[in-house]
Amino acid sequence: MSIWFNAVDIDQVNAFSNKGLTHTLGIHIDEITDHQLKGSMPVTEAVLQPMGLLHGGATISLGETLASIAAYLTIDPQKYACVGQHIDANHIKSATNGVVSGTASLVHKGRRSQLWDVEICNENNEIISLIRIGMAIIHR
Repeated sequence: MSIWFNAVDIDQVNAFSNKGLTHTLGIHIDEITDHQLKGSMPVTEAVLQPMGLLHGGATISLGETLASIAAYLTIDPQKYACVGQHIDANHIKSATNGVVSGTASLVHKGRRSQLWDVEICNENNEIISLIRIGMAIIHR
């Protein structure tokens, strides 16, 4: 059984979310399964820190974007909204080029909060960051 509130169309999700920071960073939703949302971000000069490594803030932005979109897809958007409440990230490795991918998995879904884990990997499928995000579910 799927965790999503409605049927999900990945093209509609990408069209809806392709603005603001998501657009600027080149974040794209690649796959939505019954229990996870997967997306990617190119590692370009725009997301590197001065030493030429993927900036931790860009990695966290990817994680929060994936969790936020996933959280939104689990609620009735006519009644509720999702807002980030807490984020914790552990950077294990970095990347200097290519594409990084993230998988958002629901840990807890309550009436007023959700908890998501996002695993960010490089092109060799090595974990570069583990991110945990708490989302508040608020009335519109």
